[in-house]
Amino acid sequence: MGHKPNPYFLSEKKGLTAHESTLKVTMGDGALEQLRNYKEGRIAIVLDTYLLESKVLKKLKEEILAEREYKIICDVKEEPSYEAIDPFIPVVQEYAPRYILAIGGGSTMDTAKALWSFYECPELTWEKALKGLPAFPGKAVLIAVPTTSGTGAEATGAAVYKKYDGTKALWIDKAIRPKEAFLDYSLLESIPQKVIVNAGVDALAHVIGALSCEACNIMEHMISTQVAVSILKALPKSCRKDADARAVMHVCAHLAGDEIENAGGGLEHKLDMFAKAYHLPHGEVIGIFLPYTMLYLIRENHYLDIAKQLGMPGETPCEKQRALVDLIWKIYDEIGLPKTLRETGIPEEEFIAAIPSYIEMVKEIGHIYWIKGFQGDDTLEGLYKQAYYGLTE
Repeated sequence: MGHKPNPYFLSEKKGLTAHESTLKVTMGDGALEQLRNYKEGRIAIVLDTYLLESKVLKKLKEEILAEREYKIICDVKEEPSYEAIDPFIPVVQEYAPRYILAIGGGSTMDTAKALWSFYECPELTWEKALKGLPAFPGKAVLIAVPTTSGTGAEATGAAVYKKYDGTKALWIDKAIRPKEAFLDYSLLESIPQKVIVNAGVDALAHVIGALSCEACNIMEHMISTQVAVSILKALPKSCRKDADARAVMHVCAHLAGDEIENAGGGLEHKLDMFAKAYHLPHGEVIGIFLPYTMLYLIRENHYLDIAKQLGMPGETPCEKQRALVDLIWKIYDEIGLPKTLRETGIPEEEFIAAIPSYIEMVKEIGHIYWIKGFQGDDTLEGLYKQAYYGLTE
């Protein structure tokens, strides 16, 4: 079993870690209106396609940015890929903005991060980017405005792209972390129920998963634990259209993104590379894996503080944490999230036959070895099967 250097440590040998302070965050109903104060330089807008006919964009054009020089340089229709982004690279370079304003979900954030990178560094290529990004000269500021409460992409220096050959390219670099974020609660009023569910469990997985990472220091543990408690209380209410709960979820999703930026993603985030082939939402698949990976790591007591705060019953730490897993499954029933991969419609024989190839991909990336309590490569097949069939005992 190999072990790649863990970039979340300053020194693995000494156990030194750091918490990078969060970016400037403006939050509240109508937070976007603060853009009126950004008076110097052009604004390049990258947004989800569905927002082109939205009240949000109408208000931006007619009120907030009415006296500003701005241009919509890209509308994002799908998950970001090299081919989809390539045509817009010369557009942003020619427009030469002072600000890049990204409004939308994770795909829009990742698209904006790429365009920002190619604008800051015109000599950059996709191939070079995979080897590491150069220092940005500071031509523009990336401002992120999430319209969903889950990915936390506005808080991270990470992005995922589909290469020309269809494989996945992962960027992890603090250079592409947005400089500012606007958490505008008024943007959450018309989010579809399915998006609320998938985004919410993605945020939950971010903080619960972070607790199991080797680089999860005292500060990350404190933050992740409290955010997890808040999500478990707010998510069902958010699905019932409770405005206060949706505001809580929006802030929690941002903090959860900040945690994977500082500690890393959990085991559940290492096992989902097959999901794109079945066109399944990332949040749904991650949410399904989460309880099974918690049970897999339960003896490490990563989740005990969450269980205690929520008053979970049990005489032993394992019993309390197992009760927490049961609570999560109960919430899944309430919000309508599947509890097994089989319920998503993935063909059984096809999935089971492909597990060895999924395992090889996971091993090659190597991030599984940064999980405290990982029990070895030969346990991965059992995890995949458990997530597909559910508990059999």
